[in-house]
Amino acid sequence: INILISLSCSLPTDAAVSRPTQLIRGDLHGSVTVLCPSGNTQSHQKRFWCKVGRSSCALLASSDGFVGRRYQGRIVITPPESSGTFKVLINDLKEEDSGLYLCGTQGLRGQDNPQEVVLQVATGRTGYGELSAG
Repeated sequence: INILISLSCSLPTDAAVSRPTQLIRGDLHGSVTVLCPSGNTQSHQKRFWCKVGRSSCALLASSDGFVGRRYQGRIVITPPESSGTFKVLINDLKEEDSGLYLCGTQGLRGQDNPQEVVLQVATGRTGYGELSAG
């Protein structure tokens, strides 16, 4: 089963993404919690977190236990709450974690209105000339 093909993403111009994009900021080596609304409260639907690329959304974690190699030990998808909302917890943030993501649930007919998330990881670097010799 090729998960990347089955989870091809809708890009922001697609009408399927109707929720406002979440902007999440985190510090390098810190952690963030992302709230992901689901299409409905059926717990048997697979919850997912994927990073948007040029032509697809690369699956990084899902509720069936899959976690991408670079995210082993750093990412957790929580069980759904009574409202259907679930959380994606990401620890030990890295600079390359910055980017556009989708999270949501996937039923038999594809993704149920996924949430777009922009994750910005602050590296704490200063610009040129900001250091003073003192």
